[in-house]
Amino acid sequence: MTVTVRAPAKINLHLGGGPSREDGYHQLAPVYQAIGLYDDVTASEADDWSVSVTVTADLDASEVPLDGSNIAIRAGHLLC
Repeated sequence: MTVTVRAPAKINLHLGGGPSREDGYHQLAPVYQAIGLYDDVTASEADDWSVSVTVTADLDASEVPLDGSNIAIRAGHLLC
């Protein structure tokens, strides 16, 4: 089974943050505007965890972190 969703991009107009929580993160109060760009995110059943980044020819994904420093990767691990 494979599921693909389109995640719209946004521009943060304001990002207010509160004090640190016990987990080290901050409560956020963002104000943002959706724009006409998006990511297509695909998840499928597999025996092992993996992630890849595919971009159009005019973009460079070489600096996209594929480790725990990427919050999307951390969210994927939590879903697993």
